[in-house]
Parts: sequence; C-alpha cells; structure tokens
Amino acid sequence: MLDKIFGIIGLIFGIVGIYLTIKSIRKKRPLYVIQNANLINNQQKINKPLKLLYNDYVIDNMTITNIVFWNAGNDTLSSQDLPLNSKLYFMIGQESVIIDFNILNQTIDTNGTTLRKVEKNKLQIDFDYYDSKQGFILQIFHTEKNFEAISLHGIFKGALSLKRTKSNSDKDLKGIIGVFILACFGISSLSLNFLNNIPIYKYFLYSALIILMLYILIIATKELVSILRDGIPKSLADFNKL
Repeated sequence: MLDKIFGIIGLIFGIVGIYLTIKSIRKKRPLYVIQNANLINNQQKINKPLKLLYNDYVIDNMTITNIVFWNAGNDTLSSQDLPLNSKLYFMIGQESVIIDFNILNQTIDTNGTTLRKVEKNKLQIDFDYYDSKQGFILQIFHTEKNFEAISLHGIFKGALSLKRTKSNSDKDLKGIIGVFILACFGISSLSLNFLNNIPIYKYFLYSALIILMLYILIIATKELVSILRDGIPKSLADFNKL
C-alpha cells in the first residue's frame, strides 16, 4: 500500500518539478487583457432631440476600453527591446476616433509609462522598463463599436510574441485546485484497489477510471500552471474591479 501512495506522491512532485524547471528559464512574456463596453450606440432610438457631448466633442457612439498589460516573464522587458521602426500602440478602426485616455495604474512610477495620441485612431504607449509582474492599466474612450477592431500591437526583440489572454478570478483558481485535488484523490483511491484480488471486469473498470482521472489531472495541471503563470499580477488586480 505504501508503494502505491509513494508512487502517487512522486507523480505529483514530478509535475511540480517540471513546472519549476520551465519557470526558471529566463524569458520575457508580454501579456495583456482587454475589456470593452459600449456606452452609447447610435442604433438606440432616442425620441427627443438630444446632443451628446464628451469634452465638447459631439458623439453618437462611445465605447470604453480597459487594458491591463504586464510582463509575465522573469526577465526585464525594456523599451530597448522594441525595434526602431516599431512601437507599442493601441489602435481602433480607421473611421473611429480616440476621444480620451488615461493611465489608471502602473506598478511603480519608474516604469515611466506615458501615452501619446499619434493619429485619430492610434495611441502610442511609451515606457522605460517592466520587471517581472510589472505593467500598467489604461482606460480609453473612443467611438469604435466593433470590438474586433480594437487591438494592442507591439513587437519585442528577444521576447515571446505579445499575447492576449483572459482575466482569471480567485474563483477560477479555487475551482481548478479543487478539480486537481479530487483527481489526485481519485487516482490514489482507485490504485489502492489493485492491491486486492478483484474480478477481471473490475480490473478493466478501475483501469479505465484511472486513465480518465489522469486525463483530468493533466488538464487541471495545465490550467493551474496557466493561471499561476499568466494571471494578472496583484499590483494590477484593480483591473478586475473596473
């Protein structure tokens, strides 16, 4: 019985060891999350004559976009990593206009995050550097109503491609951990049954269940590693409250 238990424990520690080995590799991982909400839509019928202004700008469409960007790697991401002819920028459709923008948060002031509107639909994001788990939160008001046309662009030398990810809550993390523990417990319990003399049909049944539990364990481990590795840093967690 002890051999079976130690075997399961060894499997778990092996998975953790692989994760820690991968994590120790030096790399830069620029990630971001975008949340969009349409505040005003010209398709909505207004019976009374009404003029909508934003900073004296007449509008019939308005969308608010919140962006959180951070370095999910363990190597410093620097402005020097951007090629001379490439910048980090926010962009919407050609017919749309950026009305207003603001930096809601950056991890530390020395990150040097600044914004500059270079075209009516393009916002350039300048910075000095971002260490691991450092980044910024932006809020942008614009007239683009097609969410597919709202994007963040940038190419970094010596870094993985800029990747859009999703926001994971504490509830997601607790759920994945629960599935992980249940799968480990199920594999351990089923494995112990092989120590007893069991009918051949139970042998195949338990084998199939163990394979299923291993599959669930692999999926849960993958999701858990993804949340722990690519989750929004605590210093930028205010993004989830926007």
